[in-house]
Amino acid sequence: MCAEVLADNWATRAVLDLRHIGKPALLRRLPSAGWRVLRAPMARFMVWLTVGMYPPVVRARLGYGWSRRSALALRLMGRLIALAWRLVPFERRFHPRARAA
Repeated sequence: MCAEVLADNWATRAVLDLRHIGKPALLRRLPSAGWRVLRAPMARFMVWLTVGMYPPVVRARLGYGWSRRSALALRLMGRLIALAWRLVPFERRFHPRARAA
């Protein structure tokens, strides 16, 4: 579907425009000066992660390259997250509404 429907336009690009992303709630105690320092590397990481999860046809349409090294790094990160997920107590893994379903 992405190959036929997705257009390279403002809305498509806005998803990856993280220049003004706000401080996450998890970092609410971090001083604003600290967030200003962390914002750029965090935004680059989030763009990398998002682009990595795009299908290859979407990356190509938007002009993003994806190296073998990036693919291996993303796969490794996914495996590490899967391993860490096992350590999270079951009652904390999902939102209460999701658990109730």
